[in-house]
Amino acid sequence: MLTFVSLETGGQAYRAEAEQGDKNAQYNMGICYANGDGVTQDFVQAALWYRKAAEQGLAEAQYNLGHCYFAGEGVTEDYVQAASWFRKAAEQGHVDAQYNMGLFYYNGWGVTQDFIQAVAWYRKVATQGYTQALFALGNSYYLGEGVPKDNAQAVSWYRRAAHQGSAEAQYNMGVAYINGLGVTKDEAQAVSWYRRAAAKGYAQAMKALMLCYENDIGVQPTPSETNIEAIEPEMVFVKGGTFTMGCTSEQGSDCFNSSSEKPVHRVTVSDFYIGRYEVTQGQWRAIMGRNPSSFQKGDNYPVERVSWNDVQEFIRKLNEITGNHYRLPTEAEWEYAARGGNLSMGYKYSGSNTVGDVAWYSKNSGRDTTYPVGTKSPNELGVYDMSGNVWEFCSDRYGAYGKNAQTDPPGSFSGYSRVIRGGSWMTVASSVRVSFRFNNNPDGRGNYLGFRLAFSSE
Repeated sequence: MLTFVSLETGGQAYRAEAEQGDKNAQYNMGICYANGDGVTQDFVQAALWYRKAAEQGLAEAQYNLGHCYFAGEGVTEDYVQAASWFRKAAEQGHVDAQYNMGLFYYNGWGVTQDFIQAVAWYRKVATQGYTQALFALGNSYYLGEGVPKDNAQAVSWYRRAAHQGSAEAQYNMGVAYINGLGVTKDEAQAVSWYRRAAAKGYAQAMKALMLCYENDIGVQPTPSETNIEAIEPEMVFVKGGTFTMGCTSEQGSDCFNSSSEKPVHRVTVSDFYIGRYEVTQGQWRAIMGRNPSSFQKGDNYPVERVSWNDVQEFIRKLNEITGNHYRLPTEAEWEYAARGGNLSMGYKYSGSNTVGDVAWYSKNSGRDTTYPVGTKSPNELGVYDMSGNVWEFCSDRYGAYGKNAQTDPPGSFSGYSRVIRGGSWMTVASSVRVSFRFNNNPDGRGNYLGFRLAFSSE
């Protein structure tokens, strides 16, 4: 992992390491000169230090040197050189460089224009949930550039980018629904997508929405004309994969006597999306018209005192307003995401082995309140509060684990109680671990019970 020490605070010792050939130190020297951090800003010096590290194969330095050539910062603008350095970084798996290779092939910058190559590079990063690449693939299918023209495929890629907040993709979803391109024509759906893009200030969407209102096209009342952007959760794409579920070694003695976490078993989950944050009181009130929470301290606090059944009604109404297909995560999806998905570093808690870095729990909460969502550090996927704050409902019925490998398990087919995960502000550290399981009646409520949303990848 790259480290960074400012020259202002660690200067000469850091420079000495760089001059002795340490590639990470050389890269950080480049960062210092590029940002003027502890030294006079000097793009020429930045490029020189990036080059030293890049020539030793450091992908971040190769990417930054490619940017120098692309922007003409510290070197003469040279798209051929930029493409060469971006390619080196891309071949090491640097996602920004891979996306840039798609751009370069699409535009013919420093390489011969080749839409097929552009699509190949876009696809590499789109499958990792890279928003701009998802949108670019949508464009490729819509225009038939590098792939056969296919409106249904275009919509599929646009939809994924739209769910990740791309205003352009949200607008294009509106266009698809208003014209029946790759989807069944649905004016109400078109308006819903236009609203989302317009809420971000996207001018074309604002014009399209105005025309819909003027001509009474697809316009349906929402709760007080609620800003869709304000009520929809921010979603994170989770690339599917296979993991070991249950009492794994990093959980230590905390789960040795926990029969509910055994036996460990291999589980494969498909691609899906999960909420970056727990659903908030503001989002609940906007949909349901009331706030049931005990700790009503602000809209950005997690909603609590909601039952599993209450959550189903919230989801029904949210889907009706947005036209989406939100749901609760399955228990397997929840644990896979809490562990960091295919980016997992094997932590005991969601994002760290130090519980206080990532969780509000009994020892740091004061044992008397929840806290605003997203105020602790995120996990490897950029998801917050999967350890602590409030327990989170899953879709599954609670039941014993089996030992056999499973794919997309739906949970127990019998039983009454529902799975809850993650622990809360009032639980001890052992209960906010990524593998810890508990359950609650579907009609039970408490000031420690909340949820986050998910939906399947389309």
